[in-house]
Amino acid sequence: MTNYSRRQVLKLVGGSALSGSAFLSQATGSIGKSGFAWAAEATSATPEAEKIGQLADPGPSVPFPLLGKLAPRSGKQIAASPLSVGFETLDRKMFDPERAYPHLTQLGVKWARVQTGWCRCEPEKGRYEFGWLDAVVDRLLEIGIQPWFNLGYGNRLYTPEAKDVSAVGWAPIFTEEARIGWTRFVQALAKHFAQRVRHWEIWNEPNISTFWKPRKPHPKDYVDLVKLTAPVIRQEVSQAVLIGGAFAGMPLPYLQECLQAGLADHVDRHFLPSVPAAAGAELRPRSGSIPGTVDKVSAGPGPLAGRMRLPISPIRGLRLEPRKDGVDRRAAGQMAPPPHPL
Repeated sequence: MTNYSRRQVLKLVGGSALSGSAFLSQATGSIGKSGFAWAAEATSATPEAEKIGQLADPGPSVPFPLLGKLAPRSGKQIAASPLSVGFETLDRKMFDPERAYPHLTQLGVKWARVQTGWCRCEPEKGRYEFGWLDAVVDRLLEIGIQPWFNLGYGNRLYTPEAKDVSAVGWAPIFTEEARIGWTRFVQALAKHFAQRVRHWEIWNEPNISTFWKPRKPHPKDYVDLVKLTAPVIRQEVSQAVLIGGAFAGMPLPYLQECLQAGLADHVDRHFLPSVPAAAGAELRPRSGSIPGTVDKVSAGPGPLAGRMRLPISPIRGLRLEPRKDGVDRRAAGQMAPPPHPL
């Protein structure tokens, strides 16, 4: 039996991550005695890709004793879970959600990150169409999964210079018309879903140019968007939990500048996509602390120099502790564990 690495599989199906993903999405996963085996069903793969079918032979079994089997439970059978799935890009109609619900039902997760899509919700200025998003939210709730919103992306009605129809990444803060259009959209959206969605994440990966246009990404500009957006949500959604960041990677200098610009005054959590070592800082586990809590040791001078405790929530987010004692936590860098699953 021939064993193929992921890189070899991608090479066989066309040499790109895109073609590899298209191939694997059509592959059938089966569990053999020695692990997973793939049986090729793709029609667009290269002729050599047919060799992948050889992996359907599980080979010799590994001599481990069978201790038992885990019975899967659906989302409705689970009271709480830290697991969340990315139920995204529906604002750009990139997949049919109806095909995903049967699988999500059996997956055993309790949360789903849903992108709201300004361009799809407001096809004409002042006219909002939330029907598609209603269907997604209600269907997720029906199968025991709580949606949380990633609020973002642009609208060519307010940024006509955007090259793509979805205006992905075009931040609505650089003209007065865009700012007004954005706040009206956020207000309408928040009012419409106030009883169904409590957690709102403001924008996605604002630290990279792919999702922050037309200017270069800058922490102060992102915090400006948060300051514009947060009070509108809180006005319509009682006990709203606002999530900031959602950065690409772990850009600690960018995060530091966001905190200095006032991010902690407007959001309740900060989303961490990962916690690797980063430039100018060191991240390592805290001994004797709760799982997922780390220490940050700043390598340079400034208001965030010294140790910063970063307790990570089940979705790898941070709850920013309110300033109740007059201490500026943007400077002290103090955080508190979240009392809620998110």
